[in-house]
Amino acid sequence: MSKLDVWTVSIMFCTEHGKTRADAFLQGPEVEVECSGWADPDARTPAPAPGAQGENVAAAHALEILSRRLLDRAAPIQTR
Repeated sequence: MSKLDVWTVSIMFCTEHGKTRADAFLQGPEVEVECSGWADPDARTPAPAPGAQGENVAAAHALEILSRRLLDRAAPIQTR
């Protein structure tokens, strides 16, 4: 019988000073990684990224950082 591992990613959003922040958490067997990503308002546009669009950008940044951290953790294992 094969073993089933489940990894879960959770993302929480908040808005601070007109910026949307996404906190991403990865939990799995023997692994926990967390990071934050931001959706900064573009100075060239009249208003900051609203609601869902700001959350999408912030989540994308957080997941990008999370994937890099996971790769960094895996790198020493690959060199064995």
